[in-house]
Amino acid sequence: MNGDLYKRINLTGSLSGAVRVRASAEGGSELDFTLGGLEPGMNVYTVSADRVVRTEYKSGGVVTPQSGVFAVAVEKEGRLVSAGFSGGSRSERNRILDELRIRAAGDCAEGRRAEAAPAPEKAVPAPAPVKNAPKSANADVTERILKQAERLFSSLGAEEEEPGPVTVANPFPKTYPDSEWRRIPGDNRLFGTVRANGQRLGLIALPADAGGANARRFTRARAVLAADGKRYFIVRDNG
Repeated sequence: MNGDLYKRINLTGSLSGAVRVRASAEGGSELDFTLGGLEPGMNVYTVSADRVVRTEYKSGGVVTPQSGVFAVAVEKEGRLVSAGFSGGSRSERNRILDELRIRAAGDCAEGRRAEAAPAPEKAVPAPAPVKNAPKSANADVTERILKQAERLFSSLGAEEEEPGPVTVANPFPKTYPDSEWRRIPGDNRLFGTVRANGQRLGLIALPADAGGANARRFTRARAVLAADGKRYFIVRDNG
């Protein structure tokens, strides 16, 4: 085994943590988990480019014959409780999650049926499994799993979304009566468009308590008092 060939995949859901995927000497992969709440008996699904493999977690880690693992999910009692990806677009992640949720529910239901079935008499061979089960058998399970999708994995891929600007009431009605202002969530600056002499000018308002030092590098920073009593430095937006 080459210990240097590994990657880390963060897992989110009702269980959170990470998994370290290392290449094994046999050509597959070894998975080492740091996942709070992971217990023996839970199923671990690993996804490579060509297949999905289910392995029951026992202790210490999971060994899979796959190479190039890029998605890992953990299932408990028929539902995914954690999942993570290494790359891939959001649509690809959502498609894989839907497939894994349905598969996890089906595998769990099949296991419960096998546990509940009476043991066959020795003289009578066990019946062969039905390959083409009626669609209605998994309908309620599929609906339940899909309803859980957004709640369980709403955080997956959220880092790809950036909040857009939000329009705010004119904070400088006396100084810039004919103007429009916007705020970007997480940014303490205000961005304005002012109409003057038939032109539209872009301005940035920096709060005096946080933006004063930054405003000093502008040669024409103007101190203005906002309607709420806060003091801002106004500079041209040259971007």
